[in-house]
Amino acid sequence: MLDKTTYSTLEIVGLYGQRWDVELDLRHLKTTLGMDVLRCKTPSMIRKEIYVYLLAYNLLRGLMWSAGTTYATPPLRLSLQGTRHHLNNFIPELCLTSNRLNLNFCREGLKRLFIK
Repeated sequence: MLDKTTYSTLEIVGLYGQRWDVELDLRHLKTTLGMDVLRCKTPSMIRKEIYVYLLAYNLLRGLMWSAGTTYATPPLRLSLQGTRHHLNNFIPELCLTSNRLNLNFCREGLKRLFIK
């Protein structure tokens, strides 16, 4: 990677930026979602537990992406912890609405909860 004609400085800087994002994602999985301690005992159950954490993480990031792109806010500027907190508070309200109203309710909820 020392050949400047093959690997430009900007590409290497970009790769370091991507690596930093991956490190932050792993930290969020461990601290924000509580994956720092795995509770299962067998290798197959540990894999399943990790898959559940990854699923929850991706669902939260998807919600952040939806809120950010809908309301012109960079999704990476939104807080994962804040999203998790708002979603936990928002679920009971969502369950009380009729199915017909859920889409509009979700849009207004995203606007109210994520965009300041």
